[in-house]
Amino acid sequence: MTKVRFAPARGTHRHRVQQAIERARGAGGGRGASGAGGGEGVAARWLDGAAVFGDLDGGRALALLGDDSRRVRGIAICVAPLACDDAQAARALEVAWSVRGERSLLRRMRRHRRSAAIDAFLDRLAADGQVRDLI
Repeated sequence: MTKVRFAPARGTHRHRVQQAIERARGAGGGRGASGAGGGEGVAARWLDGAAVFGDLDGGRALALLGDDSRRVRGIAICVAPLACDDAQAARALEVAWSVRGERSLLRRMRRHRRSAAIDAFLDRLAADGQVRDLI
């Protein structure tokens, strides 16, 4: 017996969003985020980030955190606590630190009880002598 996924009624907003995510997942199979000069638009990269909610690929979420677009980084910040394992989540915090988006990601990590990744990130900052910058 096959498991039936949630299927929203045709023509509804949820149905259109789910179709867009499925198209992005189908078109994005295996490709990473390719930045501003990669030949694809911001909308396609944003949909790539939305597709991460479906497949929970932490590597793809991590790649999207370094994107040039603030909207793409925003969706990556939303999905990173869900998709990344502890090592990837700590790396995501480091990437967010480099683009000054660590505060919202730290809040989301705390909300999802990802304390191991937060501790690893803070330990790295302390080792580099940058804790004062965070405070």
